[in-house]
Amino acid sequence: MAEAIGVASAVITFLEVATKFVTFIQEVRDSGNQVPRSIGNITAQLPLLREIVEHTHQSELSSSKDQTFTRATAGCTRQIELLEKTVASITPSQGDSSLEKAKKSLGSRSPGKGNCSSSKITGIIQDLAFPKA
Repeated sequence: MAEAIGVASAVITFLEVATKFVTFIQEVRDSGNQVPRSIGNITAQLPLLREIVEHTHQSELSSSKDQTFTRATAGCTRQIELLEKTVASITPSQGDSSLEKAKKSLGSRSPGKGNCSSSKITGIIQDLAFPKA
């Protein structure tokens, strides 16, 4: 029973964080700011990951797979939170000086921003979508 609660908690947390992140990225884009391509790619993949997580959660999993699923979901949640912090740190805000806005604008074009988290999330998507036997 405790494992089921842990899985449900991980799923709910993931879904909340993923939804918040997609909304945040949309707000950043709506305000005229750019996000690094790698982060934009993850934003495009999150609906697929949400579907996989929801479908997997509704399936009956063995105890060991419950633990693996919970760890994967929690790991993905952490990576999304790191991506959100990255985007927040490179997105110009109203109170920033012109110099600070320019720095952040250049930083948002950096191809490396978010790559590590993006790669980890892509790996988690693959692991959940195509589990090893």
